[in-house]
Amino acid sequence: MVASPGVDLDAWAPIACPCKDTWMANGQPVWDDTMPTYPGNYVVEWPVGSMNLWITEGGGLAVNVEPGTDPHWMPCQEMPPQNEGSPCAGLDVIGVWEPGTLVEFGQVYEYPAGLGMFYQIVIPFNTPTNVGAPGVDLDAWEPIACPCKETWHANGMPVWDASQFYYPGNYVVEWPAGSQTLYISEGGGLTGAGEPGLDSHWMPCDQAPSVNEGPCAGFDGNFAGVWSPSVEVSSGEVYEYPANSGVFYEVVIQGYTDQLTNSPLIDMDVWASKMCPCKETWNANGMPVWDATQMNYPGNYVVEWPAGSGTLYLSEGGGLTGSIEPGTDGHWLPCSQLDPSTNSDGMQKSDSDDDDKESDDSVPSIGVFGTIVAVSIGFFIATRREQ
Repeated sequence: MVASPGVDLDAWAPIACPCKDTWMANGQPVWDDTMPTYPGNYVVEWPVGSMNLWITEGGGLAVNVEPGTDPHWMPCQEMPPQNEGSPCAGLDVIGVWEPGTLVEFGQVYEYPAGLGMFYQIVIPFNTPTNVGAPGVDLDAWEPIACPCKETWHANGMPVWDASQFYYPGNYVVEWPAGSQTLYISEGGGLTGAGEPGLDSHWMPCDQAPSVNEGPCAGFDGNFAGVWSPSVEVSSGEVYEYPANSGVFYEVVIQGYTDQLTNSPLIDMDVWASKMCPCKETWNANGMPVWDATQMNYPGNYVVEWPAGSGTLYLSEGGGLTGSIEPGTDGHWLPCSQLDPSTNSDGMQKSDSDDDDKESDDSVPSIGVFGTIVAVSIGFFIATRREQ
């Protein structure tokens, strides 16, 4: 006995109706404008003789309109080819994770099937091991992004095609042609999406502002990269974990130099969470001002807003897509509430502020705790299919 599909995600995965097989089994029907309705998942050819196949939405069509002009008819044969048998051709994907699968460290799986969401095993098991589902067993899995450039090359360096009605999730295109500017589709795939750069369902691959010396430029050379069990860590070093999350941890045991088999989320004796220092990061990145035209910001990126005010804001660890003005969008965190080395305007404290240090240190940092919670939530990437 299991719970219903869409609720019991361990037991169920969505599966698409195979177009060509369904069309053949039903006698290779051609779209008929005299038909008042069509049932769900019914496949027709249109125009006649073209071998262009279309499938109705699962709920069926109450009003019959010509395929190609009505988005309730979904094209079967306009999906761009994906090399290497993987929805994300730039990753070595084992397959779709299912309950009972024995996994090993470093393996990448898609879950749920067909949604373009990928997870990597981050715990070094001694033998192949059965774990809980991605998104549920947070110790075993971490989300992993589809690498844009590798995927683009693996799929033949495709250029966006305005006549292409459907694109699968995590598909990478170049636009404009010859520009080397790459965009990746949302995980759930796109139906009837607009031009990359104008339609936010295409996410730019290289639009994030550059951040010097690692994801958080204010760690003064202590940033040592992304933690993994194979890394030998030392006291005072700062690591990001999971990769691309914008969440940082510092090795806090004095004189420690060794490999750690437990992640920063588990071994609290060795690790302590580390905030990105606002002013140092802002200076290291060239003192950027928030830009309303900048759709994407990476995690822990610091901007000034309004321009010339000296007020600094820090983006959430997971990064921001389609960000709104700092001060009105809660995903921009005020530096004055996070960094004890800054005063109320986000800038470095002067010597005259030292008298307040003792009282500041004795106050629990609610802002930091809230930030860690918000950053953790940022791990999960919601996908949607444009209907």
